[in-house]
Amino acid sequence: MPEEEPLAAAVEPPPAAPATAPAAAPTSMPGGTWEGLVEHLRQKRPSVGSHLEHGSLLEIDLPKLVIGYPKGSFHLTYWDDKETLDGLEALAKEYFGQDVRVKMQAIQPGSEAPPTLAATRQEAAADQKKKMEEDAVSHPVVKSALDILGGEVVSVSQDKKN
Repeated sequence: MPEEEPLAAAVEPPPAAPATAPAAAPTSMPGGTWEGLVEHLRQKRPSVGSHLEHGSLLEIDLPKLVIGYPKGSFHLTYWDDKETLDGLEALAKEYFGQDVRVKMQAIQPGSEAPPTLAATRQEAAADQKKKMEEDAVSHPVVKSALDILGGEVVSVSQDKKN
């Protein structure tokens, strides 16, 4: 009789999905990328990087950078302060190695805009979780245990590895 895998066998989680998704505007320029700029800002000034992460890249044609936010949103009004916008431009210059002029633009309700990095990351995490759940439920050992015990999978979670 062939030896079966023990019931305690772990299901390997799927590899992490990339955190980037295509945007309507090109996301890279010589000297850097949109994603790289946001990460640079998250390292240097976390609150600024967090606000930027919630914006949609509408145009990147250095020295011009246009970022959109929903009209009236907190993230859009954050940039109303000239010092804040000047600070962003200084950090963008540091990252890209050239002067950068940033324009914040209101996105009208119902208008299509490229996904924000925050939304892209959230979607990638949801896709990864769904794949992990599908892989776990379809694993032969789990299927066998469910058949034998007559149970059902209630939830699937990934072990936190140190």
